[in-house]
Amino acid sequence: MAVLNFKDYQVAWIAPLRIEVRAALKMLDNVHDGNFESDAGDDYQYIGGDINGHNIIIATFPLETAYGGNSAAALASQVKKCMGNSLWFGLLVGIAAGLPNPQKDIRLGDVLICTKVIQHDMGKQTTEGFVNTSKQADSLQFLRSVFTKIDDLTEIKGHPFLQHLSRVQDVADDQGKFLFRDPGEENDVQYKEVGRREVREQRQPRNEHRTRTWYGAIGSGNTLVKSSKERDELRDLYEIVGLEMEAHGTMNTIPVGHIRGVCDYADKRKNDDWHGFAAAVAAAYAREVLCEINPRRVVNADVQWLVPFGRNKNFVGRESQLEELVAKSNPNGNKENCQRVAVTGLGGIGKTQLALETAFRIKELSHCSVFWVPAIDIASSEQAYREIGVKLGVHGIDDDKADIKLLVQRALSKKTSSWLMIIDNADDMNILYAETSRLVDYPPFNQNGSILLTTRNFEIATEFSETDVITVEEMFADEAQDLLEKSLGTKVQADERDDMRRLLQLLTNLPLAIKQAAAFMRGKKKSISTYLRVYSSSDTELIRNLTLNFEDQGRYRGYKNIRNPIAATWLITFEAITQSDLAHQYLCFMFCVAAKDIPRSLLPLASDREQEDATAVLEQYAFITPRNAGASYDMHRLVHLAGQNWLKSQETWTLWSTKSLSQVAKVFPFCDHKERHLCLQV
Repeated sequence: MAVLNFKDYQVAWIAPLRIEVRAALKMLDNVHDGNFESDAGDDYQYIGGDINGHNIIIATFPLETAYGGNSAAALASQVKKCMGNSLWFGLLVGIAAGLPNPQKDIRLGDVLICTKVIQHDMGKQTTEGFVNTSKQADSLQFLRSVFTKIDDLTEIKGHPFLQHLSRVQDVADDQGKFLFRDPGEENDVQYKEVGRREVREQRQPRNEHRTRTWYGAIGSGNTLVKSSKERDELRDLYEIVGLEMEAHGTMNTIPVGHIRGVCDYADKRKNDDWHGFAAAVAAAYAREVLCEINPRRVVNADVQWLVPFGRNKNFVGRESQLEELVAKSNPNGNKENCQRVAVTGLGGIGKTQLALETAFRIKELSHCSVFWVPAIDIASSEQAYREIGVKLGVHGIDDDKADIKLLVQRALSKKTSSWLMIIDNADDMNILYAETSRLVDYPPFNQNGSILLTTRNFEIATEFSETDVITVEEMFADEAQDLLEKSLGTKVQADERDDMRRLLQLLTNLPLAIKQAAAFMRGKKKSISTYLRVYSSSDTELIRNLTLNFEDQGRYRGYKNIRNPIAATWLITFEAITQSDLAHQYLCFMFCVAAKDIPRSLLPLASDREQEDATAVLEQYAFITPRNAGASYDMHRLVHLAGQNWLKSQETWTLWSTKSLSQVAKVFPFCDHKERHLCLQV
């Protein structure tokens, strides 16, 4: 019998139950003849096949395996190990309990499309009851976009996946019982608990197209729910549309889309009558997903992934910027040039996390190598280039006298497969334009490649990419709320939502400030209301808190130029600006006056050219924003507070306060009524 090679397969179809496997097999265009090779320690066997040109492995539990997240995680881990870099995405396809509510009339035989997974039974008992401590896992972004496409086409073509049910309609067991046929709407009965009794729900019959698709969060746990009361409590607490037992074990192991057919209502009347049809509709939908995705043209054996961080499961929002960034950074998007894209914005605004999410999304879309170069200092960039050279097997990379960056530049410039290089934290001109080993001279050029650079300095961004510069702004209010809840690891209750909104306004919706405040509240077990009461009353206390260090797995460690606290991230830039005497004067002056609408006429006297150059430096780092065509400036509120704290730590607050008062007195010696509006601005 032929030997099948995992490297030839790109999609993993995980079907934990036997009935789910049988449905999956019937959806294949072809079952591949042969077996996959097994190594010592491999606990699973797989079936190879294809749909629409996609080579697929079907993975399931062995007989007598206990269902649940641990078993699913073990299976997913071995799938990941066996498929390695060839794995594009997975599909977790099977049956689940449906959780109807007044807004969503979910019924047996419907399809549930999971947007995120919530492990409902992970947590701890406290004096206030059970507290869930699990982290929500989002379904694969790329597959969510395919689900959206199928949903959009439903209005034109109906449910296109239902046509695939014909593949299983005549499948029967040894006794001649049809396994996958619809048991009929008359056998779809739902009950609810009223007191100690279960009462049948009265529902209107559906039309002939009665199978529907529902989108939302799905609850996953290691215990089987068989109570309509518990079901409804979980539904209302977590706003979920279904319950199952495997997703939390797979979602954080391999990139998957999660598709479920509704087989029961998680009550004590659970039985197997609907298992076959529910498995069939889920498998039919999964087949339609694969029919909507073009298969990958080439799988490169030399794909490399050299990124220092895992995926940020708490990443939220920024969708429009992400779409633009993915489109412009995708090395397969434009084969006529080596694309260059720059991301710029205030320190702590989320540039690194945006670049990181872009890397993962491009990995999902294009089977290409991704290389990450931290430009924090010369040593970090040199080490990153060395590691890239080792990954690529560059000859001479270990030679002590070798120009490592030049060797890697030449290797990537000749590479025939696609790659993306991310140069992160390129904030320091002295590193980019050093007299020797200038980092700016070493980005490779290849029509199979693209380069993404992140920097706080707008001038660096525009010099790196003349046309494709993306400026990252503060988050929208709803995005900031979502980030805070994810960072806290719990949903904010209704009685604290007003305080949450006030806190986010206080933090100016700045991502790093939000994460730091959340880390403090988690560590100190403080509520939002308590945090707000203490830190909204005193700017000094707020900025002191935002200077405290905190643990953040998505940021660099061990570099003196990288500091986790939001207030500390700006200190490096404050110190860098001291190299420009007038820009330094303007910065310190602005720290000592009101942060909003600072008149340009108030700034210390200089020629127009000198003044333009100095304010441009502050604008480049997003510390100030011009208004009224440059007649006045706004300074970011937290930057303003951090700057005051910096002057105090340098013991120069009194000096600059005195200088600022003197400057105001020069401009407004009498402050008569004609100048009242300008005086009020100060």
